[in-house]
Amino acid sequence: MESNSYPNVKFFSAEEIKKLYDKNEVTIIDVREKEEWDKGHIEGAKFIPLSSFSPAQVKLDNKKHLVIHCRSGRRCGIASEQMIQSGYTKEIIRMKGGLIAWSELGYKITTK
Repeated sequence: MESNSYPNVKFFSAEEIKKLYDKNEVTIIDVREKEEWDKGHIEGAKFIPLSSFSPAQVKLDNKKHLVIHCRSGRRCGIASEQMIQSGYTKEIIRMKGGLIAWSELGYKITTK
């Protein structure tokens, strides 16, 4: 999925997302699979694996940015596309580099 194919899909770096996260301004959806989630995830993220992803499962807070991420950035594109095809028209943020980028920057990952 190209970023310009869907004007409401934006790509943010892990640093940009961390700034929003620290201000509690994001709803983070993790679309990796269960074994990946169990090894570590962003605290407070919602777990909706791509293999069973449905836009109806995404509970939104209109005051927060919607961030969808995966391990490296590919699966979150598929989930974003599904959101748009279901009629979602608000901004979707994809994390460039996914959880790999987040962890490489030393940001906290939890297994709880």
